[in-house]
Amino acid sequence: MKARVPRRRRSSHAARSRNHGFTILQVVIVLAIGMIISAAAVMSIRAGRPGIQLANSAHQFAGYMERVRADSVRRRATPGNESGIQQINNTTYRVTMGFGGSETLTSRDFTLEGDTVFTTDLTTVKFDWRGRPTSGNEITFAFQNEAGATQVDVTGSGDVTVGSEIFQDAAVPNVNVNSNVSGDVVADVVDPNASPMPTPDPTATPSPGGTGDPMPTPPGTTDPTPTPSPAPSQEPSPTPRPTATPSPLPSPSVYPTPPDQTPGATPTPTPCVPAVSPSSISIHKNGGSGSVTVSLGGGSGAVSGTGPSNLSISPGSGTVSNGVSAVFTITSNNSTRGNFTTTFTTPCGQVSVVVSVIN
Repeated sequence: MKARVPRRRRSSHAARSRNHGFTILQVVIVLAIGMIISAAAVMSIRAGRPGIQLANSAHQFAGYMERVRADSVRRRATPGNESGIQQINNTTYRVTMGFGGSETLTSRDFTLEGDTVFTTDLTTVKFDWRGRPTSGNEITFAFQNEAGATQVDVTGSGDVTVGSEIFQDAAVPNVNVNSNVSGDVVADVVDPNASPMPTPDPTATPSPGGTGDPMPTPPGTTDPTPTPSPAPSQEPSPTPRPTATPSPLPSPSVYPTPPDQTPGATPTPTPCVPAVSPSSISIHKNGGSGSVTVSLGGGSGAVSGTGPSNLSISPGSGTVSNGVSAVFTITSNNSTRGNFTTTFTTPCGQVSVVVSVIN
């Protein structure tokens, strides 16, 4: 019989070590890692929020544009009763349609999310019963915030696209039709055994209704012989013409001195009228540029230009002298397309230029 070997007791120190919790250092490390991860998540959400707001605003606007178009087709809208969208300001737009399938037009206002704004000029779009814009042209609505820019395009046929890089209508190539075409039509095959078409009879010439006697001359009617008038025996004596007595010319009158030639008179100054030429230009996106000329029509002074953030004006300001114009260059800074208004401020007032940014 084997002898039982007594178990060795563990020390109280080992037992206490096995049941011991986290140390303060471990807790601090875990909390630090959690704070770092939380801060990174918050920063990521904040950085992505403007982009989400920009995308949501553009897609919501495009969705209402599609609904407005479908509503006009559904109601077979008549002129003056079309569904449409109107930009109220750079953050709000108004949707007018038969909501809920109604035949009565009602309007509701919607606001872009966050700090998203419209950068194109305020525009109203209406659709006819075919679902086409009543303007007949492609229209671009540009949106922008700190995350970037995007646009919603409405083509001339009514198609709505979001974030397109080109004008859809302008991207359609021109089709050159050859007007000098020959040999592309198969000639008719004539059956030699077929009987020819009968020749129509010529139109018969009508016979005269008869050979009746001509109209008789009434008896006793003769042409009278004119009796010549007796010639005068002599020509009458001409009456002598009276001799005209010339009237004396009146003495010349003294002309008064015109008011503008009176010594010491002050001339009327030419009014200062600002003008810009041309009043509208088209430039390409991402660096395209164009020039305009500003004049004051006889005035002089400093001229400065302002516009949306996607356009730059060079120089920022200039001086216009009497009879001398100033030239400014407008350049596109990014890929935002659409129509934008640039304003030049002068001592005589303001003038504007419509800048169309295309592909």
